[in-house]
Amino acid sequence: SSSFTTLCTAITTLPWTENFDSMTGLGAGILPQCWKNVTGTNPWTSSNAASSSTSPGPRSTPNYVRIQYGNNTASQLWTPGFNLTAGTVYEFSFYYHTGANDSSNMGFTGNVLVNTSQSTTGATTLGSFITATQGTAAYTQYKVFFTPTTTATYNFAVNVSSNGTPWYLGVDDFKLRVAPSCLDPQGVSIGVTTLTSTT
Repeated sequence: SSSFTTLCTAITTLPWTENFDSMTGLGAGILPQCWKNVTGTNPWTSSNAASSSTSPGPRSTPNYVRIQYGNNTASQLWTPGFNLTAGTVYEFSFYYHTGANDSSNMGFTGNVLVNTSQSTTGATTLGSFITATQGTAAYTQYKVFFTPTTTATYNFAVNVSSNGTPWYLGVDDFKLRVAPSCLDPQGVSIGVTTLTSTT
């Protein structure tokens, strides 16, 4: 019998989302088609809520992807390629969760990379979403903006390392879209509310 791999072509339709929920096979290094796991110390692992009592579980059920403790050499979770246009602002986002915000769930360091291949060689760092002194009490969204200077195919990566203290960092619900001209409100807080007004 013969086997073949479907060639990955760049995604051209946005917005694009991935929640891993259509995956039927799960495990270490098993990802949707055209994604890429680059193992540092440990691989990125597709999983579900029932697979570990010490993992955050998915944000949207049933599946998510996680990286474990003791990942001293960073591992990358690369998206498929996207055909992006020079000068257009794009918003890349995902949700992440360490399982809790106490000291036993801290120790992850993570940032977002972009490149014209699924490789750290020549990649640009777009921002840091977690440091080794942070944990999360719930899934937290991270958004980063990218304006390519050249029209080309680009891949994004979640790049994570960890010490031996925490358990698992889960990621779920990825999205790429053309950034809205009116950005979502940030840092909004509600103060005193009466029958006729709110501060």
